[in-house]
Amino acid sequence: MIIINISYIAVSKFLNLKCYPDQGTPRGGSSFRTVLDDLCRRLTLICFTSNMHFKHTSLLLSAVVFITIWTSLCDGDSIMRYMTIVEDTGYATNCGKVPFNFSWTPKTLSARHSVDIEVDYRFLYELDGGFYNLTVTEYGETKPFIVSKNPFTCDDIKEFITCPIPIGFLLKIKKTFTDTSYLMGFPGRFIVTAEVKNKEGQQMVCAKLDITDNNN
Repeated sequence: MIIINISYIAVSKFLNLKCYPDQGTPRGGSSFRTVLDDLCRRLTLICFTSNMHFKHTSLLLSAVVFITIWTSLCDGDSIMRYMTIVEDTGYATNCGKVPFNFSWTPKTLSARHSVDIEVDYRFLYELDGGFYNLTVTEYGETKPFIVSKNPFTCDDIKEFITCPIPIGFLLKIKKTFTDTSYLMGFPGRFIVTAEVKNKEGQQMVCAKLDITDNNN
């Protein structure tokens, strides 16, 4: 275990110099550094644990193979490309109890560029109509300037999805919106909260989005 820890520290130092010369924390902040650290730790453990099972495998050879793999990644800018993707994607946070994934790229919206969205959500309750609650608040403010609370029926959403929707239905969406001209009139940073309940009052989803529109 001591050898593993020493090797991890040594390889981490190597990666820091190799991948990010002349700069401290890479663009992307501590979150990406944490991801890289975790990957480094896991790969180090794999390399040296394998030596415990294969006695004839050279410890030095494992280290060389390990470093060679990471060097090729750094030289190929693979890590930097991954970091850019992570940085440039916005993610909705869950303000309820039903799990989901919702993301958009680029993170900062613009009326002159398209936006990609991805949705991954499984219905835990049946939906054949219900109620939605939408609020939009300027970042840093406490009072929303848009509040919309309304009921809806299957007829209102059948253009987008088959309704009624059974329990367990998996909704997966990956779509590009090319017409974003409507963003032109809404520059700034906003917190958007959307909640949907079915007719029985069961919460289908609650999502909070931190959206920035630079209007250019």
